[in-house]
Amino acid sequence: MVRTIHSQGFAAMRKAVKAGLDKNKGWDLAREVLDGDPVLLALPQGERLTTTRALLDLLSKCLITLSGTSLDEVINLVDHYGIDLDPVFAQPRLERLVAANDAATRRGAISFDDMISGPARFTFPVEQFPVVLIDEAQDLSPAQRAVALASVAPGGMAIFVGDPRQAIFGFAGATCESIREIVEATGADTLPLSVTYRCPTSHVELARNIVPGIEAAPGAKPGILETVQADRVPDLVKQDRKSTRLNSSHVSESRMPSSA
Repeated sequence: MVRTIHSQGFAAMRKAVKAGLDKNKGWDLAREVLDGDPVLLALPQGERLTTTRALLDLLSKCLITLSGTSLDEVINLVDHYGIDLDPVFAQPRLERLVAANDAATRRGAISFDDMISGPARFTFPVEQFPVVLIDEAQDLSPAQRAVALASVAPGGMAIFVGDPRQAIFGFAGATCESIREIVEATGADTLPLSVTYRCPTSHVELARNIVPGIEAAPGAKPGILETVQADRVPDLVKQDRKSTRLNSSHVSESRMPSSA
C-alpha cells in the first residue's frame, strides 16, 4: 500500500471523529475567536486582515510542529518562521485558537494540519503495518514523523530514506535535523546510499566538494561542466513540440544580474 502521510493521518482522523475535510476551518476559527478582539478591531482593515492571517499561520506552525502555546514556545515559532507578530500579543490569541481548533476537531471539522497533527495531539490510533518505508525523511515535520512512527506495528520495521543536505521543507514545519531526530527517536542503524546513477563522473567530482562520500556508478560517462551566462540558457535548451528539456550532458549555472 502506498499513502501520503496526510492520507494516513486523515484516515485515522475520519475514523475517530466521523467527519471529513473542512477547507474553511481556519477562517471559521478566526471569526469565532478573533472577530470581537478589541486590539484587532482598532487596527485599519488591511492591517487587521494581515494580522489575522499571521495568527492563522502561527496556529498552523504550532500544530504541525506539535508545539504548545506557552510564551517561550510562541517566541520560538515567531522567530524561527519569521512570522510578523509580537509574541506577547500573539500568545493568548494562539491559545484561544488552539482550544477552538481542538473543539472543532472533536465536532468533526478536520483541516489539512489536523490530518498530521491530530493523531498525535488526540492520541487517535492510526492503521499499522509490519514494514513502513518513508522517503524524503529529511523533510518530515514533527507531526508527520509522529504519524509515520505510529504506523509501525509492534515488532515491525521502519525504513527512512533521506538526505540531510537536501532539507528544503522548513516552511512546512520540517526541521534541519530531521534525520538526526529520527535516529535519536528510534535508535536506527544508518546506512549509506552513496552511489548516484544519474550523474556523469565530472558532476560527481564537483559534488564531492560538498558531499565527499558521493560516488559515480560503474560505467558512468565523463560528462561536461560548463558555466554559462543567463542569456545563453535558451541556446542550450532543446525545444520541440512534445518536450522541453535541458541537454543532459550539461550542468548550467545561470549568473543573474545582482539586482535580480
